Amino acid sequence: MLKQKIICIFAPLALTVGCDGVSTEELSAQDTEEYWKSALVDNGVNLNGVNLNGVNLNGVNLNGVNLNGVNLNGTHNGSLSGTKENSGVTVSDSQLSGAMLTGQLSNNTALNLRIDSVTWSDTDHVYLYNVSLRGDLGWVPLCGTASGKPIPAIPTSGQWDAASGAHIDDPNTFTFACVNAAVGKCITWGYQPWATKQECKGKTCRNQPLDAWLQACTRMVRADYCGDGVAHTRNGTPINVWDSLGIQVREGSAMRFEAEWGQDGAHCIQKTRWVMSQPTSLITDSAYVQRYCGSRMRNGNNDSCGSSSDFSTEKGIDISVATRHLLRNESSTNL
Repeated sequence: MLKQKIICIFAPLALTVGCDGVSTEELSAQDTEEYWKSALVDNGVNLNGVNLNGVNLNGVNLNGVNLNGVNLNGTHNGSLSGTKENSGVTVSDSQLSGAMLTGQLSNNTALNLRIDSVTWSDTDHVYLYNVSLRGDLGWVPLCGTASGKPIPAIPTSGQWDAASGAHIDDPNTFTFACVNAAVGKCITWGYQPWATKQECKGKTCRNQPLDAWLQACTRMVRADYCGDGVAHTRNGTPINVWDSLGIQVREGSAMRFEAEWGQDGAHCIQKTRWVMSQPTSLITDSAYVQRYCGSRMRNGNNDSCGSSSDFSTEKGIDISVATRHLLRNESSTNL
């Protein structure tokens, strides 16, 4: 599907603790959807959407979280739940409004977080959490704001390594994935890590785990060609995305084929999205790819591309998702 820039573009690369507070009054589901969609960036460099002066939010530790006698259990299908100590009754999502949590930063210091409100998105079938962090001047939205309203996040299990861009499966932590950054954006596109999608070739069907497609999507959104965590794009750059599962469908565009994407980054790279995505870089994006993962460039000797690619259901249904090419995209060449 063609992912164009949408109205108001906002994806924080650095969120400074101590900026002016913004009201976090509970909004209707319709209002919530409208404001985060207006803020959605189709393609950007940030992974989780939370970066505090260069220090990344690694995750929220489940141990020791307690809200008025409710012990937080963790995430399930994009939903947070807890158990009341006195009755054993399970509570979840909007019932957790007001919960105080502790996030762990990449420098091992703690960060105080608060769930302000939770709404359900009928469009994307996920719960959207408005979360605040406590700074020197009070509480501010964790994911930043758009049009004066907080940008929500989606809770997902484990954490994401800011250096490598890889997901870390940790049952003791979960991540608030901001919907204006790569992880949350890919979840709203349909790659929900807790879900599966059936893929069939004739009478042979497989329930494919979408966590693999999510990892590939985060690589693609950030143009992390070599799978080393280094992004080669700029916020708001349009791309056309599709897969073999029917979640995202190819649309007609004047863009050119860019690459196929797996969990480890790009393959069959026809071109880079930008000539030089980072103005301060000493080399072009293409030169970077040639230097650090040149074998992934498409050429006449690369038989993993074209008709031999395992992207399609016909060629790939029996291939492990650990190595299979899961997504394709097109883009313009931006100078």
